[in-house]
Amino acid sequence: MKLLSTRYRNWQAQIIFNVALVLAICLPVFVIGLNKVNAEVQAKQLELTSTNTLNDNAWKALAVLGFLCGIASLGMSRLIILPDNKSRRILLRELEVRMSKQEENLQNISSKLNVETGITEQISRHQKSIRDHATSLEDLKNEIRKLRSSVSSPTLTDSNTPENPADANLGIPGSSSVDFTSVIANFLADIPSQPAEASSSLPRSPQEEITTEYQEALRRNDRTQLRRLATAELNITQDSEDLLYRGSATATKLQVVSGGGSYLLIPHCGRNWLFPTAQTLTGFATNQPLKGIFDYERKLISIAEIKQPAEVKEIGGFWEVTNRGVVVVPG
Repeated sequence: MKLLSTRYRNWQAQIIFNVALVLAICLPVFVIGLNKVNAEVQAKQLELTSTNTLNDNAWKALAVLGFLCGIASLGMSRLIILPDNKSRRILLRELEVRMSKQEENLQNISSKLNVETGITEQISRHQKSIRDHATSLEDLKNEIRKLRSSVSSPTLTDSNTPENPADANLGIPGSSSVDFTSVIANFLADIPSQPAEASSSLPRSPQEEITTEYQEALRRNDRTQLRRLATAELNITQDSEDLLYRGSATATKLQVVSGGGSYLLIPHCGRNWLFPTAQTLTGFATNQPLKGIFDYERKLISIAEIKQPAEVKEIGGFWEVTNRGVVVVPG
């Protein structure tokens, strides 16, 4: 608005200047010409020489008057134009101040962006270290499970059996130390083997067979066996993630990934079973996501265990969950 008003005032000043200039030039000429005509008429009528002298003096006076009018018009136009130039300079200074402020704001924004970039890099490094610690913690847990399993299986030896003075009253011939291994072996030989044979002869389903094999490999932390069992690693597709987030009741679809999958595809007896990886199964102990793959049962246990794997079927290049599995979690 200031710029428009300045332009408008300049336009007015130019008009006034031009009008004043025209008047300063034309008015004396017009007056002089008119005076000469009147002088000639009067000279013819009166034929007096004094009239010519009077006309000459009037012409000079009018010329001086026109010159003074021109100078006055120039002064007035300059007085009108000068404030406009001053306002222009003020407006130019204001624009320069605004530009300097904008440059300062841009510098502040760029410095903030640099700080945010550094924070993002620090967060990514911390996340990587957390993943590394989680992996090492998982390895420690597997070692602890191995030690517990080795401690829970006792071995009976003869050399570590101390002598008991009361064994002399048992009527056992030979040395005073008792051979507990032979005693237990004789005791087990006297037990009928029919119930054990009956229990071992019960057929197991393919689901129970592959679950037992998976659990044994997981308990021993036998990654070679797990890789031998699994044919691919799977992750939930992004479309299924979006549908689950919106609460749509549709079958979950998974896709094959080259590495870093959360689930293992293990075929057995013509059927395809879906098991969680060791890291995913460990995470179920604290978080039980509803992904349409596993249901959860709570028991008084310390770590999560797979009770029943999920069953999947390949449809259009993706693996779709047909039967949900069951995972037992601490609770």
